[in-house]
Amino acid sequence: MRTFRKQKHGEPNPIFREEECRILSAKDQSLACGNPQIIGRNGEVPVIEFLRRYLPNTFRVETGFFITPAGELSPQIDILILDSRYPLLSHNADGSVIAMLHALVFAIEVKTSVGKREVNAILEAAERIYKLSTSVFPRNLHGAVGMVAIGYGTALRLDTIERHFFDNKHSVRECDLVLLRVDSSEIRIKDAVVGGELHWEPDAPAYPEHAIPLRLAELPIKTWIETTRFSHAPLSDLYHTLVQQFYYAVGARNFTLSDIGAHMMAYMSWGTYRAT
Repeated sequence: MRTFRKQKHGEPNPIFREEECRILSAKDQSLACGNPQIIGRNGEVPVIEFLRRYLPNTFRVETGFFITPAGELSPQIDILILDSRYPLLSHNADGSVIAMLHALVFAIEVKTSVGKREVNAILEAAERIYKLSTSVFPRNLHGAVGMVAIGYGTALRLDTIERHFFDNKHSVRECDLVLLRVDSSEIRIKDAVVGGELHWEPDAPAYPEHAIPLRLAELPIKTWIETTRFSHAPLSDLYHTLVQQFYYAVGARNFTLSDIGAHMMAYMSWGTYRAT
């Protein structure tokens, strides 16, 4: 009888390693055109296609914007992960969408190369997205909108990227930066295939005595811990983390179909003529 080889913990997943190589190869091909817009778009597309192939149908993968119940429009987001039970408000000719904030599970930014300008753009977008999202979702560990930025590689040394990303002038702590490749010379392992993750870790012991543990808004900014973690399987690790967080978010929100119907009516305006 034929069997499927079970993956061992800590062992690189060959399937996801191949997906990693495919994504990085698509970026290399796009660089030949020299057009920044095409390079940027070609960086997003392989990640979108990867997520559409592997994510369960519970989630929808799009690019575009979300809108709050008050009518505020978000900045354009490279990848929106949406609760697929919600309808879209708009599907535009360029393929972008406008989604309800209630449908948004995760926001993902994609950069083909990460330098100071890209780090600042990631953090500024994250601050704007989080500010808009808190009109519906509390700032907590599970139900809130999640955010991550994916970089194919770095344009600067890793310690310089860390200095810009962990700059305390930015108020957002909920957006991680995942690098699919880190130069092996920077971690002193010759010819290693390694990625990295820059992550703010909430310091649980720093919670005030009266605080509810899941409310990150009650945790002082200065107590968050800067962490850089390396991985020999960055795409596999990212996928595992994202799927887990997607389900945690949907579970924590606990929206029923009746709730979704009410949300839809709150966002949509109807033009049906009714005779008096």
